[in-house]
Amino acid sequence: MPASLATAGHADRRRRVLTGEATVHVVPGLCLFSGEGYDTVLGRTVPLPADSAPPPAASLADLP
Repeated sequence: MPASLATAGHADRRRRVLTGEATVHVVPGLCLFSGEGYDTVLGRTVPLPADSAPPPAASLADLP
């Protein structure tokens, strides 16, 4: 995936969770799992970095 993005001329200006590579994985996931919420789709398509804490128990839908 990184090589494909580099060939296309994409370069992330900032280092965030949803990098160009993560977005390429998330968008098809949103199409495939359209009946599910963003938090579920992100959980299925974007692995957590090894040094990160697990996500909170509350889903995004529970936030104010």
